[in-house]
Amino acid sequence: MSIGYVQLGAFEVNPSYLLTRYALDVGDPPGATGALLPLEAGWLPRSGNGLDGSYKFGAWHNSSKALDVVENTQGQPLAIEGGAPLMRHGEYGAYFNFLQHLAGSVNGDSKQGVKVFLNGVYADRRTSTLDSQIAAGVLYTGAFASRPDDELGLAIGRTHVNNRVADLERLEGALGRGSFGLQNAEYVGELFYKIQATGWLDLRPSIQYIRDPGGVAKNTDDLNPLAKGLSPLPYGTARKWRSFGNEPRVPLRGLPSLSG
Repeated sequence: MSIGYVQLGAFEVNPSYLLTRYALDVGDPPGATGALLPLEAGWLPRSGNGLDGSYKFGAWHNSSKALDVVENTQGQPLAIEGGAPLMRHGEYGAYFNFLQHLAGSVNGDSKQGVKVFLNGVYADRRTSTLDSQIAAGVLYTGAFASRPDDELGLAIGRTHVNNRVADLERLEGALGRGSFGLQNAEYVGELFYKIQATGWLDLRPSIQYIRDPGGVAKNTDDLNPLAKGLSPLPYGTARKWRSFGNEPRVPLRGLPSLSG
């Protein structure tokens, strides 16, 4: 048995909600800039042996105005020529999120076993410094009979810097306006083990290896032991990637931690 769905939402975009004086405002404070319209289609295959899956595709459009990531109103590089920044009308992006249960446990617990995931996101290159992210990995719940709720995970990912930003950096370097490196993409691998200490508490020690930190090849690679824990990407990071509005809201220095 399989289940399919399509869902559409509409949300007001209002920066005023970030202000302290409107933190508890349940009404409609002034300052609305537009509407965020997300659309998602999903396919949820179900099987009698508990090896279910989840395949989701989505896109969104934000009608708010946003600054162009590079240009001024004359179509020239703002960082070099100055002038007034170019305002773009609307922002957009898309994502996909796949999760598939491949093998179950011997006791038939549908929450246990091996799962694989693949997540990706694309953002508007007119307004986003980071234009794409992709991650893939495997999760194993209940690897040890004595620890049925613990989870082991391994993931790799890539965060890419908008080529328009890289072209600007290349031009600035040619003009002698900086000694920074040229940004391209950052790669990260992460291994974690989630210890389900109690029903409400889990501990997630993890290790990250980051290649080309900041997307700059000349930067020294990083090894981060006990990094802020990598929780299952489909349940943690995947939600962050799908909710960023227009740009992946994570530091370029490594993928978002796989723990939520």
